[in-house]
Amino acid sequence: MVLNDITTDHFVNRLGVDKNKIFKIQNGVNLQKYSPLDVAKVDNFKEKENLKNAKIILQVGSVCERKNQLGTVKMLTEFFKDNPDVVYLYSGGIVDAEYKNAITNYAKENGIEAQVKYLGELAPGEELNHYYNAASCCVFTSNLESFGLVIIESISAGTPVIVGKNLMFALEGGYSIYNSQKEFVMLVEEALRSDKQKQNITQFAQKFSWDQVAQNHSNIFNK
Repeated sequence: MVLNDITTDHFVNRLGVDKNKIFKIQNGVNLQKYSPLDVAKVDNFKEKENLKNAKIILQVGSVCERKNQLGTVKMLTEFFKDNPDVVYLYSGGIVDAEYKNAITNYAKENGIEAQVKYLGELAPGEELNHYYNAASCCVFTSNLESFGLVIIESISAGTPVIVGKNLMFALEGGYSIYNSQKEFVMLVEEALRSDKQKQNITQFAQKFSWDQVAQNHSNIFNK
């Protein structure tokens, strides 16, 4: 089983695997745990976390070069300087301590350390869902992404996503793809200006529900 069509293509054309023996089953998300919260709950959460007046950009994933958090910060450096109320929050296990230090040092050297905050590893479920809801957008600038479960979680929570053109799987909606730094900043700016609560994007996560993914697995064995 594979997560995306590109992997299928590699198996067939590079390794000579019979295409009929390859099945694409994508990851699933708990639609009940990752869902939109009402405005009052989000406001209370932001106040509790000292983010009351902040516009939040969120990135979730292991802290390492492949996930490219430093690249995100670099692309947004001038935007941060022009918009002091915008903060970039990133969360995930630290795979590469030197890489994490490089992010911290870069932020300090460029005078944006107050706007670049590491959250540590957030607990899946309620805690992470609160951060998805508090964010105006989630960004995923990974150098390689086979199937980003956090992308589906964010969309399920009602928060739009901005991803790079190297995304290896397709969704029906809820996200935007950037092809350059200029386009990335433009999409972030648009997301921060829009009213996230009015965006009906949760529908695009429906086909990734646990029930649907379980049914997809079952269908393979019933053939």
